[in-house]
Amino acid sequence: MRISSFALCLAPFLATITNAYGQDTPTHWNVFVVAGQSPVVGPEGLTYNVTPNVDDQILYYRYPDWEQVPPWDEASTVEYKFTNDSTQAGPEVAFGRWLVHSGWENVVMIKVAQGGHGVESFLRPERRLNFAAGQTNMWERMNRIVDQAMILLRLRGNQATLRGFCYFQGWENIKTDIQTINYGAHLGFLIEDVRALVDNGSAPNMPFIVTVSPNWPDLPLDKEARLAIVQEHQRQVPLGVTHCASVESNNPLGVPNVILDDVHPDPASTERIGRVMAEAFLINFNNQITTNYNITADAEEEYLELSLIRPSWWEESSFTVQTTNDLTDWPSDSSGVTSLNNATNNGNGTLTETYRRYVPIRDTPKAFMRVVLSDP
Repeated sequence: MRISSFALCLAPFLATITNAYGQDTPTHWNVFVVAGQSPVVGPEGLTYNVTPNVDDQILYYRYPDWEQVPPWDEASTVEYKFTNDSTQAGPEVAFGRWLVHSGWENVVMIKVAQGGHGVESFLRPERRLNFAAGQTNMWERMNRIVDQAMILLRLRGNQATLRGFCYFQGWENIKTDIQTINYGAHLGFLIEDVRALVDNGSAPNMPFIVTVSPNWPDLPLDKEARLAIVQEHQRQVPLGVTHCASVESNNPLGVPNVILDDVHPDPASTERIGRVMAEAFLINFNNQITTNYNITADAEEEYLELSLIRPSWWEESSFTVQTTNDLTDWPSDSSGVTSLNNATNNGNGTLTETYRRYVPIRDTPKAFMRVVLSDP
């Protein structure tokens, strides 16, 4: 049994997107960015099939579709629709869907991906220690896409907050020794600059997920060695950065025989990788459990109450609220506690619930309450 003041989370995946900007009540959008090279672009055959009651809660915004966005006419009552006819959906689909499954609302997934681009292409030019000819300036493109999406989301009094950034890239940096040697420094620069400059630095502590590159079958020995170095950078750099984590993409979720076409996961594996990304976010950065205590008057009596903010995906059997008047003698169950059945959905994957101690304060000299998490 674990006693905890914080919680764990599960998660993962994304999809098609439509949204009306003419709603009467302002919306607070929760925005996530997924960036990288061809595995983020996605495999042929993985489509944006709409899942009822899931995809209608997700807004999807993808490069190069920003060029097709309707004019930003704040007076317009047109329902803006962001859709993609491409069959190349990537791991962002499962990422967004799992956020919704885990209780998040008003989710926006912004994808910026292009095959054949190294980490240096996602950096500001002055940060690059090396740069291969012919690569696109993905830093400029990424900022333009995010800025345009955030402007649209903030129309008509809406709010939009960057909640997380997931980066999935690395294979382009095993071609030469200089690309491999500089990978760790470049990845650190990317994390710093994304937080400091994207959306004008609105999210300086934004969670950042680094997805470790999967193994590439039948590589020459020199490239296999470089890939191992890149993978180690992807695991180690996040350890030295606050609000940053890495997640493995090889054999995602323990599923055997993941099919790879060179470095490109098949549709099923792409979905599993998206789920792993979301789990990394939810486990590391959505582990919010907060308790507050209040004395509440009710029918001429006063009671001790505990307000609990917890992940909405928790089963009721995963925790117990307990009470005692002696800190050395806690019950094994919730005897003496009642739920007020007033759960509030906070719109960020958490619920707020209130629990009350049966016995009025005047009838006991001391009273304590706590939350106990069950063993996983």
